[in-house]
Amino acid sequence: MLSLLELYPDSQSLNLDKKTLPKQLKLFLQQKDLKIDNDSLLNQNPYLNRLVKECELFLPEIIYDNWQRLWDYQIARAFEGNWLDSVFDWAINPENSAAIIFDWLGVKNNPVARARSYLLHQKPELFDYNISIAYLTRNPLDAARCIEITRQTIEPQELVIIEQEIGERIKLLEEGKDLLSTLNSQPVESELNSIQLIEEIPEIIID
Repeated sequence: MLSLLELYPDSQSLNLDKKTLPKQLKLFLQQKDLKIDNDSLLNQNPYLNRLVKECELFLPEIIYDNWQRLWDYQIARAFEGNWLDSVFDWAINPENSAAIIFDWLGVKNNPVARARSYLLHQKPELFDYNISIAYLTRNPLDAARCIEITRQTIEPQELVIIEQEIGERIKLLEEGKDLLSTLNSQPVESELNSIQLIEEIPEIIID
């Protein structure tokens, strides 16, 4: 069994202490789902109260009853002779054929969350669902909003790219290579290279 966190060590190496939301928010939302009366906590903690209010306004899937939330959900799927597993929070709305992953890492486009969307899509009952990710990032205290919520819909073509990426990372592990050092040593295509590639496209003149 291979955990996605092992497969994506680069996402865990980021210094995100100032971007990660307090764990009390998730705990409060979990208790709310269990019908535990915890509103008194909001009176004692104005910051938590503001976080919850922003979730109600800008991320209703994490609050409203028409979405079924699955907290600390564990999923394991077969992948080319391996088993991949991960634990995460998500919600489903069968009426709209929609599912959404809640990502708490504190960074946009977290590759682990994207890989989780791939694992969800492999569930037969979710083949026709629209799967998206909500990245929850902590804003500075002087910002207009405490939470920055960035939504990303995972399109079919992106699932193909994610599948290829997972396969490449598994291959590196099977070759006994250290993923973090190998990935960090790979050259990143610069903006200049992209411009050069565009300039090399032959000009077509239409009379």
